[in-house]
Amino acid sequence: MDKSKIHIYLLIVLVSFVTISFKNVDGYKYKAYKIPASKIRLTSFYVNDFDQVLAPIGGGIYLIKEKNWFLPPSKDYYFTSFATNLSDSSFFVFGNTPDASKLYYIKIEEKQPIQRYALAELDLGKYNIIYKSNIGYVWGVGKKKSKIGMVTDKGIKWIFEIEGVINQVQVNDKSEVFFSMGNTIYNIAKQKKVLALASKIYGFDFNDEGKLVVSYNEGIGIKDGDYIDIVATGAEGLVQFKNKKIYVLPQNGQFLYEFYQSI
Repeated sequence: MDKSKIHIYLLIVLVSFVTISFKNVDGYKYKAYKIPASKIRLTSFYVNDFDQVLAPIGGGIYLIKEKNWFLPPSKDYYFTSFATNLSDSSFFVFGNTPDASKLYYIKIEEKQPIQRYALAELDLGKYNIIYKSNIGYVWGVGKKKSKIGMVTDKGIKWIFEIEGVINQVQVNDKSEVFFSMGNTIYNIAKQKKVLALASKIYGFDFNDEGKLVVSYNEGIGIKDGDYIDIVATGAEGLVQFKNKKIYVLPQNGQFLYEFYQSI
């Protein structure tokens, strides 16, 4: 998408607003997990099928519930994002050096040396990786602009660029790419706004029914038609929905929150 199309797109989506009502939902409980202090703003985290939560903290990749390092901080790299390819016993990881941001593919096989493949090298920035439906999606901020792209055999193919800071990117089961910026969530493929609120959106994801789960100033809520059902307040941050649980990671660190429905 060229710059002129981006500007037209933003003009279209910013002139209209969605009317949303709110209601509280009972029956949710939560757990809080203390995490190590981070000197920089957190921009991503990953939850696997086994409820393990991995986050780039302090230059390494930290297992929050286990209180252990998956990739300890390194003198050579400052890790900023992580995603797995379970079908290939491998994972993607972004590591920053003093001069560049580098994307690697790490393959682990039993009784074999660890294999590391360099997939891309970018200007130094804060980049994140999502792997879904056999496609790697990259997003982040470099030189005052946010970009979203896809991993190809020739590197990264950028599909979207915009001035400002994107808070979070998610990909739904239809491989549609969404991002949040300010108080709005956008669908890139359809070039339209899917949610606009009166306050800042900190993070979002989709639940098993395809409904938006959003974190914003008023709390953590699930969008149901023209309503947002508030399930919790007091936690604002990045969102991942996994295994029927809502995980929220504030960008200043300190705690990971896990919200779940009581039986």
